Amino acid sequence: MKKAQIASIRKLAKHVGRSHTAVCRWVSHPDWPFGAGPWSTSMVTKMKAWANETLMPDYSREPYIGNSKRREKPPAPRTPLDDEIEREIADLVDGS
Repeated sequence: MKKAQIASIRKLAKHVGRSHTAVCRWVSHPDWPFGAGPWSTSMVTKMKAWANETLMPDYSREPYIGNSKRREKPPAPRTPLDDEIEREIADLVDGS
């Protein structure tokens, strides 16, 4: 008995619960291990796991943080070079 086959990217997108454009990018990704298709329906769980492990997280699916609609990164730690640059800028501004 043959296993059910997924013959198109749009059908694969429905199985994995993502847009067809996102799945098209998955399939063209250099690390995509599942070939160009058709795919077996038994591979869908492995494909979802691959996407979760390999691709960047989809921050658009996360809830808002506080009142902000953007996901904000914490500021980078200051370095001695930052202080030196600020002193040089201050010297330039004071010198004019």
